[in-house]
This record gives sequence, structure tokens and C-alpha cells, in this order.
Amino acid sequence: MKERYKNGDKEMKMMSELNGQMYEAEDCCFFRNPIQSAHYRNWGCELVDLFVDGQMKWVWVFWKKDHAWAKLKWIENKDNNNG
Repeated sequence: MKERYKNGDKEMKMMSELNGQMYEAEDCCFFRNPIQSAHYRNWGCELVDLFVDGQMKWVWVFWKKDHAWAKLKWIENKDNNNG
């Protein structure tokens, strides 16, 4: 399971398994859809983290700021996304 770093009772940051950088989970979107995640990367979204969750599924992590425009592109191209 993904380790979270806390300050008292408040969850603060998570550490990226890709590059060791700390990030705020609230600033990110978490995906289990490999096709959508591949499109996001192909469109230039920064991959913040990639990890295996407690259900043994890959989770791709992207910034919410990238998700805002990429989600629109995903919806516009849904017939070509194969996902």
C-alpha cells in the first residue's frame, strides 16, 4: 500500500515511487485505466507517480491541472480511445 507522510492527524504528502519527489495527494488525480493514462502521457501530461495499490492494480498519478484539459480531450476523442 502507498505510504503517506503525516503531520499529526493531517495527511500531508506522498512520495513518488518514480522519482522520490513529495507531492500533495489533493493536487492529483489517480487512474487505474491504462489506456486513458497512456493517452494522458502521450498528450504531454506529467506523470507524477505510478504504484500498485492494495488491490494489486497499477495506479497512474497526474496533476489535477493537467487532468482538467486532458479529460475534455479524452471525452472529445472517446470513440478513438479504445477504452
